[in-house]
Amino acid sequence: MNASSCRTFLHVLMLAVFVLTLDAEGEETDGKDCSTAIKVRRNTVYNASLGQELRIHCPVSFCNNSPPTVSWLKQNGNSSAVISDSHIKTQLNMINSLEGESFLIFQTILRNDSGKYLCQSGNSVSHLIIVSVYGDVELTTVTWTDSDSESGSLTTLKSFWSFVYRAIGIMAFVIIVMVIYVASVQMHKEKPRIAPDPNRQISLEANKHIYENDE
Repeated sequence: MNASSCRTFLHVLMLAVFVLTLDAEGEETDGKDCSTAIKVRRNTVYNASLGQELRIHCPVSFCNNSPPTVSWLKQNGNSSAVISDSHIKTQLNMINSLEGESFLIFQTILRNDSGKYLCQSGNSVSHLIIVSVYGDVELTTVTWTDSDSESGSLTTLKSFWSFVYRAIGIMAFVIIVMVIYVASVQMHKEKPRIAPDPNRQISLEANKHIYENDE
């Protein structure tokens, strides 16, 4: 393999690595973009006054212009039942073409409305939302912990290490190709040249001399 062939081979391999990397990143991005995501914070708690209106919300993002169907459920023991009551209604407000908020509205909240709620869309299910109804609380309050922040940090860390491993793999591949290229060029340079056979040279000169004498 001469130097020109090695150089062409190296360029082709580098181009292939670049294209494969772009395809992998594109597929990963497409997978993330085209999925419905529900963004309810973990351990969200609403404290409500008996008889007042309460709205609990469920942020949702999706991958096309068709709003998803969002269902609200109340957890009863180990099972969840679809909410259906005259004093409760749902409402979906669009933020933009790919984001919206689903609301569960208690028009006149009752004491037995206390409990754990969740929203879902397709295969995406939210964290539990806790609603507590009190007779002596005048203001509606909502609290939550920062568990989602920790979860988000873990997800970011996993993505970072995934990128690092992919980059290391590509670098290792490129180094191997470079080593093969350098070794091929070195072998080409060190290939011994065949020395001319002196006996053959003498024989050729003798034949030429005989031919000239004959003329």
